[in-house]
Amino acid sequence: MKGLTLVTFLMVLAWMMEVSYAGEVTGAGAAKLLVQHEYSVTDLTDSGHKILFGELTGAGKRMNLDRVKLVITKTKVFEINKADHVEFKHPSNAKSLTDVSFLEFGTHKVGASQIEALVVK
Repeated sequence: MKGLTLVTFLMVLAWMMEVSYAGEVTGAGAAKLLVQHEYSVTDLTDSGHKILFGELTGAGKRMNLDRVKLVITKTKVFEINKADHVEFKHPSNAKSLTDVSFLEFGTHKVGASQIEALVVK
């Protein structure tokens, strides 16, 4: 009986951990998302690109927009050079990601707070 209880507990714990991390874009999640959008993580890193996670909080906060190649949200990957429009908070002195209100890619509007990761040169 103790064995069955322990196995049940471990299964529930494993299930809860999987559910809690399902929406997170981390190293493995971003890599999977890049592959789903037909990008090779190896090719990107071999060509000198870096993948930065949790952006607009850390290193990417002051990242110059010229260095950004891809913007990664929880569900999509967008090429920055294919943005139809970039809306800045203060257009007169805008240079970095913290100056961006949102990016438009066709019908998709990506708010700065939705950026989970970046691929930069």
